[in-house]
Amino acid sequence: MTIIDRFLDRQTDKATSSKKRCAVLVRRALETTYPGDPICEIKARTLQGYINERAAGRYSFDKATTRRNTDNSPKRQYHSGAAYQLGERCEIDSTDLDVLVWDETSEFRPKLTVLLDVASRVPLAWAIHADSPGGFDHALLLARAIIGRKAVPGSGAATLSGSAALPSALMKQVNPYLSDESLALPWIFPRSITIDGGADFRSRTFRDACRAYGIHRELAPSGTPTVKPHVERNFGTLSSDFAAWLAGFVGNSVAHRGARDNPTLTLDSLRLILDSWISNIYLNKPHQGLKSTSSPDGSSPRIRCTPNSSASGLASQCLSESRSTSPCCRPNVA
Repeated sequence: MTIIDRFLDRQTDKATSSKKRCAVLVRRALETTYPGDPICEIKARTLQGYINERAAGRYSFDKATTRRNTDNSPKRQYHSGAAYQLGERCEIDSTDLDVLVWDETSEFRPKLTVLLDVASRVPLAWAIHADSPGGFDHALLLARAIIGRKAVPGSGAATLSGSAALPSALMKQVNPYLSDESLALPWIFPRSITIDGGADFRSRTFRDACRAYGIHRELAPSGTPTVKPHVERNFGTLSSDFAAWLAGFVGNSVAHRGARDNPTLTLDSLRLILDSWISNIYLNKPHQGLKSTSSPDGSSPRIRCTPNSSASGLASQCLSESRSTSPCCRPNVA
């Protein structure tokens, strides 16, 4: 068993091979380690049964990407990693959006960057770029989150602004510097941002921007997207609930692409559609990861909350407990 485990462990980062090759290598190792021992004469079917037993859950003979992703899971007891105050813990990351867009010269998949609040699942800011963003782009994204995104006049987000779904008056109590009530999403100050080891997130420009507003940057270990699970899952939601309904959707891999993809959206039109979808649909749709302790009438133990209602509830709790003096409500700026 030790020899089989040793071989299967070495397969994690290698190309997927056959079970027959594994049996041959294991038998050679047995003959080298225990020459003349009866174990070397083990029947092929019995040896194959041992290999199948030890390979269960390792995906040693399945897709290499599945095997590496499984091995990359945390080697510890799982926990929710939840945050209980607005802005207490935020996550930022970039990905290729699963939609082809076009310009005058080419067709390409744009880059999407999202800054997400873990407690409420509210995206504080987002941006779509034609090329890979840099530190300056992320600093600008952070500035947009701190200023607050305004709703386009006459849009659905403007209609929701000030309603029970998005009480802008409460947001102005949280941040009196907000100039009007035309917010497109809840205003949340990011006190801590988890980043990966990308050069754009570790750049001096983004570091200085965070330092200027007293925002703590938490660097995730190398090769561990599991440290930022909420923003990674948000990318999955964007792909299945948003990008899949657009012309030019290509899926998240080459194997999912159609025979011919015809992009019809430009980069600017995609930005407008994404802004509208987040403000009107995503923020007002019940979220699987947001559940209240009980329903208002007490008949149901737990109900799903929307990101807007979750942010409003957490902001109200923050104001009632600390009378607007808690750091979860006040920005750390002069």
